Amino acid sequence: MRYYYDRPRPLTKTRQGYAVYTDRQKETWITVKECETIVGEIHPGRQEQKTDELLYWKRVLPFGAVRRKKPFFQKYLGCLPCKDEQGNHYGVAVYVYSWKRIVLVVVLGILMAMLAFWGMREYYLWATPTITHDEVVATRLPDAMHNEDPGSFLLPDYTRMEWDLTEDQTKTWLINPEGNPYNVKYLIRLDDGRTLYESEVLRPGEVIQGFSPYHLLSVGVYGYTIECQMLEPEKEEPVNVQKMKGELQVYG
Repeated sequence: MRYYYDRPRPLTKTRQGYAVYTDRQKETWITVKECETIVGEIHPGRQEQKTDELLYWKRVLPFGAVRRKKPFFQKYLGCLPCKDEQGNHYGVAVYVYSWKRIVLVVVLGILMAMLAFWGMREYYLWATPTITHDEVVATRLPDAMHNEDPGSFLLPDYTRMEWDLTEDQTKTWLINPEGNPYNVKYLIRLDDGRTLYESEVLRPGEVIQGFSPYHLLSVGVYGYTIECQMLEPEKEEPVNVQKMKGELQVYG
């Protein structure tokens, strides 16, 4: 059906709140804020069949039917007043892209992607160990770290440890006291299930002078369980395992 554009007057946009619509042929059309009866709509990029036309001199502006649901990324610009052949007044609603909404969605998408990346990175750092093999050395130990009874096994007290984050290693020495009948291997697990450290095999009299934790921790107190695995000196087969619970104080 054909409708005839009823160009608004006066053409003062500022006082009347008119907006200018530019069609695909670069022709300009003056809109008004509202029309009493809407017979169709114009949307950017609309693909459905346009059966109606708005005529003005030699201009022809096709438009489609009224949509029930308006696109989120479009905004209402105004209405093109028109008449039919009987002189009845109607209007064609004009919608244009809402760049504010588009930019907002893009920015939110970027922020969500950054947050997701940050979360994955934090989880990766939390869950992925950085394994460091600390040096095992033989050194003279205090008398308290000498086992005088060959039939027993001496184990240091590991119920409390400290880690200064300004240092790569903790202040705790992992020790296999002299005189012990077995080699030793230490395994430290945090209460959240992560392995904090696993030592090399220590022969009697050998120590690790401060171990390098596998995970970077935040300042705080962490519960852990340390396992002392006793191994046969020749075969390095497990003979016994002693466990000890403790707390790790992280500061710095």
